[in-house]
Amino acid sequence: MAFEYVIGPVIAFVLSAKFTIYLNKKSENQIAGIRRSLTLRDARIEKVEAEMNQETDRLAKIEESIEVIDKQTLAKMVSTMQPVASALKEIQSFVGLR
Repeated sequence: MAFEYVIGPVIAFVLSAKFTIYLNKKSENQIAGIRRSLTLRDARIEKVEAEMNQETDRLAKIEESIEVIDKQTLAKMVSTMQPVASALKEIQSFVGLR
């Protein structure tokens, strides 16, 4: 009778200890998997941020070139329209409108 009082708790303790070790290993594997996925996610985020910075730089360069082109276009339009305006004034004075 004393045999059951000793063996039962020992078996229960051994089984619970083994189950606890199993659950701890399983949890460690899950944590390791989560850490790997976080590392991969961080690497992807860094890659996207680098690409975004490149695109931002590219956009800034394009905006600068557009501003230069706008200024050049304005100067060319003025230089083109100036002879036309002076010729129009000559015609108006010749006809007598002014």
